[in-house]
Amino acid sequence: MFNSRNVPNSSCLHKSKSSWVAIENTNGGFARDVVVVSPSFPSTKNKISCCDFFVQIPSKFYNSSMKSSPVTMVSVEVNDQKLESMTMYVEKGGKCKFVNACKESPYRPSTSVLEQLLHQKRSDKFHSETDNRIRYIIPSKNFVIQSQIYFWSSCDSIIVCDIDGTITKSNIKGFLDFSHVHRGVCRFFSEVFNTFKSIISSKSSESRSSNYPGYEFAEIRIIYLTARPMTLHKITRKFLSGLSQSTKRGDTESKFSLPAGPIFVQEGNIQDSIYSELFEKNVHDLKHQMLESQVMNPFVKAGRPMVRSSIETTKISAMAFHTLIQLIFMISRFL
Repeated sequence: MFNSRNVPNSSCLHKSKSSWVAIENTNGGFARDVVVVSPSFPSTKNKISCCDFFVQIPSKFYNSSMKSSPVTMVSVEVNDQKLESMTMYVEKGGKCKFVNACKESPYRPSTSVLEQLLHQKRSDKFHSETDNRIRYIIPSKNFVIQSQIYFWSSCDSIIVCDIDGTITKSNIKGFLDFSHVHRGVCRFFSEVFNTFKSIISSKSSESRSSNYPGYEFAEIRIIYLTARPMTLHKITRKFLSGLSQSTKRGDTESKFSLPAGPIFVQEGNIQDSIYSELFEKNVHDLKHQMLESQVMNPFVKAGRPMVRSSIETTKISAMAFHTLIQLIFMISRFL
């Protein structure tokens, strides 16, 4: 069981290594956060991998563009650096696919393209592993969609946090009422994050003496998972990045916020999400599929099929993650 007394230097727990990056999409459209996973262990079997680059062009733009041109090309930039090899095109329905796609998915670039992207990152053109913007641009229409891209290592450990009913107090009401959150949840996540961070740091130190080869630069990461649709991605990011809570210990009052991390939302609209939650009751299956395809598979391909922990509210959600996790923390509905 998690014990906050084991957390070192609790006075600075709310200070995370990276901060949330503001993403503004004023032209409509949606783009999900992207995680790129590079191998930490040298092997011909381990390949750099990633989740899907999910980009949705608004229907009004898609309809007007298709009348004038059969194919609309999309340029990709990371931190204002244009990546020629990562060009995409708009398919029927408004989704974007890569011209140089991998065999597994048209929404993921090929391994060689990802290696070029990683080479640019290592040349100090990118900010860090976390604070990077990716922009999808259609120059002829003056159209831009933004999201965030993360560069992780296969030896990193992951905390998976379910937003619905875990940060928020209930699944459906949490969709609509962003003030409906658990008391003390920001402090809890800060303590969990920093506890695992100290464990990973100790492993990194031991790695230098060859006890844990390959872990020299391991980090603790956090992923936010939700049944909310892509249409709520922007306000969900604003909600998580702006959430802060105060905790008083004696005469000292500390303010805690959530650690920054990618947000994985579902495809579709809010009606689809509510229908899945109330009638089909298969939200846990959808989340399991997303974790497996968008998180687990890239880590497996990069050589590290493992995540660190999951933070859940219900036993059903926890069961959905049982093949992926090492630890489960349950959040009381009465907080």
